[in-house]
Amino acid sequence: MTIMLGTMLGASGLYLLQKKTGDRPGQLRWGTMLPAFFWVAQGSSFVFPGAKGLEAEFPERVPKLGGVWLNEAPFSALMLAVLSVGYVLEKKTMQQESQ
Repeated sequence: MTIMLGTMLGASGLYLLQKKTGDRPGQLRWGTMLPAFFWVAQGSSFVFPGAKGLEAEFPERVPKLGGVWLNEAPFSALMLAVLSVGYVLEKKTMQQESQ
């Protein structure tokens, strides 16, 4: 279910971001927010007591780097950072085009 939700939110975001017509600021906003919902949910799941990442169930499939599991938490933070940087850069580009 999680994979399907992530796929649908990501595909919706890509569709909105590649559209050339319509409300560009709104498309940018929703095109970054929809995938961000998924990554926020993935990352925030670790704050619940007793919650563990994928390594708890499948330790052989989750790599370790310097004693840190490369599970959903670091990738959620990375993807949210990438979405934020992309949003800010595109917002600046749109402002420069409108001047």
